[in-house]
Amino acid sequence: MPKQVNRIPGIKLLPSGMWQARLFHDGGEESRNFERQEDAERWKRNLKSELDRCAEGVERKKRKWIATFIDESGVYSQSFDDVDSANKWIARAELASEDGRPIDSESASVMFGEFVGEWKKGKLDISGKTLGTYNSQLKLYLFPSFGERKLISITTSDIKKWVASLADSGVGPTTIRQSYRLLHQILQAALEDELLGRNPAVGIKLPKIATKPKQGLTAQELYALADECGPYRSLVIFLGTCGLRVNEALALRVEDFDLEAKAVKVAHSWTTDEFGKKLRDEKGEFVPGTTKTGEERSVPLDQNTIDLVKPLLAGKAAKDWVFTGVNGQALDYGFFRRKYFKPATEKLGMKNVVIHSLRHTTGSLLASLGAPIPEVSKILGHSSAKMTLDVYGHAYPAQTAAWMDKLGGHIAEENGLAT
Repeated sequence: MPKQVNRIPGIKLLPSGMWQARLFHDGGEESRNFERQEDAERWKRNLKSELDRCAEGVERKKRKWIATFIDESGVYSQSFDDVDSANKWIARAELASEDGRPIDSESASVMFGEFVGEWKKGKLDISGKTLGTYNSQLKLYLFPSFGERKLISITTSDIKKWVASLADSGVGPTTIRQSYRLLHQILQAALEDELLGRNPAVGIKLPKIATKPKQGLTAQELYALADECGPYRSLVIFLGTCGLRVNEALALRVEDFDLEAKAVKVAHSWTTDEFGKKLRDEKGEFVPGTTKTGEERSVPLDQNTIDLVKPLLAGKAAKDWVFTGVNGQALDYGFFRRKYFKPATEKLGMKNVVIHSLRHTTGSLLASLGAPIPEVSKILGHSSAKMTLDVYGHAYPAQTAAWMDKLGGHIAEENGLAT
């Protein structure tokens, strides 16, 4: 039998009749046996070609392609069966590092829609009504664009295009801003869970909202409107004087009033679950939830307001509702609005006046009287004084010149200068 000659160095015939291909590389020695010499030669050529194509950070170890990426945040590594996948992973890792996103492969597979489902389960601090609003925004505006996307694939550029597409399709600026805030909140949660390296929703320019200063009623308009609301005159005056949200007022019980302390405790509000249904207790009876901010507050009462509510409290038990409907149960907001409030505003020609305008009446009148912003914020139950200033700052009397005169006078007096 003629002697077999190896056509490629590193290829040899074994005593068993198998052909062995052997190749030395940075990761060590690697060999494999084949029945045919041609297959052994092909394997060695292919492996050598793959080694030549290795991206920086990719090496061959134990018949696997190991991709390793190092940046300031740490060392990341993953193994692959083929060199092309390893090279692509390195490229993605480099882009992720530049973009501030995580490089870990497990987080890279998390879908936006999947994450939102888990995120909602953890939102125990929001009302069912708010959750219902979130669900609507997700369905209409977020899921169509991001639902099937991987979290790490969502870029700032994608979000800018999304905002522009909503505007082009006729979605209003307010709705766009609300949907954007929800998206920002979700991506921020993903960042905190270390699924993202940064929040791509930061720094997005949003459509401007043409806002008009929120105006309340004058004191005379308040009483005129109250007189037209018949049996609910006291409710209208109470809302316009105390600044409660209407569903906070309708959730008041007799025990919430302390007439000796001249105050009312605001701890509850009628609200709904995520499906728009009123909350029920274990017995199936309707029950109010927490206030919008989830916090309890005490609102001072002036003597006129005390005199106004006394008849509403008389003869009732501590747990009885203060503002009631024809059946003695808590007054229904929709019933009051349809049957009394709206007809009254139409009769008086009060355009754009809604029940919430009564709350603005309290804020605007307090501001016009010069009440300190922090005090107005406490009375209205705002989440921050900034919100109060944003809403009612226009209603404050212009006193900047007077304050500058006071400042100049103080500085002059302290330095013994004539004023």
